[in-house]
Amino acid sequence: MPGPQDSVWTVRGRRLRLMLWAWLVPELYLFWAARQRYVARKLKKQHSKEHAHWTVAHGFFLVMGGFHIHSENGEDLGVLSQHCFETLLKSKVIDFPTITKEEIEDRSKADGLTKGIALLQTLWFILQCIARGAQKLALTELEIVTLAVATINIVVYFFWWNKPMDVRVPVTISLKVPQESPVTAGREEITMRQQSPQSAIKEVLAEKTSAELVGGGKGKRHPHAVPAATSPPPRMLQEFRDEVALYVEDYKQRELMRKKSLTPRLLLIRILADLFIIPKAELIGASRRIPDNLDRVPTFYNGMEEIAELQDVSLALWAIFFSTAFGAIHCIAWDFTFPTEAQRFLWRTMSLAVTAIPLLYQGLPFLWDVWISPKLGLTDCPRIFLVARSTIGVICYCWYIAARFSFLIQAAVLLSGVPPMALVDIEWADLIPHF
Repeated sequence: MPGPQDSVWTVRGRRLRLMLWAWLVPELYLFWAARQRYVARKLKKQHSKEHAHWTVAHGFFLVMGGFHIHSENGEDLGVLSQHCFETLLKSKVIDFPTITKEEIEDRSKADGLTKGIALLQTLWFILQCIARGAQKLALTELEIVTLAVATINIVVYFFWWNKPMDVRVPVTISLKVPQESPVTAGREEITMRQQSPQSAIKEVLAEKTSAELVGGGKGKRHPHAVPAATSPPPRMLQEFRDEVALYVEDYKQRELMRKKSLTPRLLLIRILADLFIIPKAELIGASRRIPDNLDRVPTFYNGMEEIAELQDVSLALWAIFFSTAFGAIHCIAWDFTFPTEAQRFLWRTMSLAVTAIPLLYQGLPFLWDVWISPKLGLTDCPRIFLVARSTIGVICYCWYIAARFSFLIQAAVLLSGVPPMALVDIEWADLIPHF
């Protein structure tokens, strides 16, 4: 969901990047959708017993940054992350949202009919590919590439069926008016106005009566923290201080990068980081708890903020399975007729790459976390393993992106020599059982 200050071109650029990633790494897109559904279902289970109107759609709406917190005077204090939503509810700083499923669906730009039509068209294309294979009719390499993406698309539709689409305006949740004496309230208001945003955050965190901050996403900062009714424990307080300090430092570095981005080298680094490195890190959940006091969640935010959630065995296994299956679909063209042996070799090599890389990139860390580390009784990952995993990850990542670009380029180039059997229509009557 866009932030309040995002321009039309900012939103369009973000969508363009989403489309690019949907073509380059659709299986990570699927992983993102699976994690969001996991969190949405978890939120439904947590709150539906006490609040019957809370559904999976509400969970999705929270994960995508659909709720904003407002002060008692109507000031927007930022987007609510899952963590801060739970914290503010427990400390009774906010009331539980009363928005219904129908109201959320009314904000969505897609209903069940439009999703169903898109899903049927995707299924029809997959059915045609299967029918052509059954009748020994040729498929083009472009159809194979599209078939792989369409298969992932079907699963993504399943995970995101209840997710609102293209919501532009968030739902506001107002803070409860604090029960304070006029003198205390006036003093705090004057202090907040005099402080800078960073100073206000540090002051709230330093006070014993301070509460957790409202989470946000990438975007512009909001100037105030949210007061709560109870004090966090010292350990939690220290974690908040560390998170804010790290974010402020990261913010300074990003601003410095923007100022120096006129040099070709730094401009190239920034482009690569914005298009590939940062989205990849967000998709696989490298940064768990999002920073504070911002106006939107990150584009690829999935809502998982605990290590136990990120290490969920079932999600990891499904990710490995679908990623490997996506690559294996490209192997259908293994024995296709290619204009040259070099093109055949390149296609086969890249097909093996996109099939095997998910096993290395996701399988090795999974084996270490789930099997090797517990069996050896290790609590901390050895440095040599971290270095090896990072090195293998960078190599696999670069190779995978190169393979995907290779598929897209080859699929377009090979359309110049389409075999005659690829132009023959399917005889549907031959596929219908009859006596």
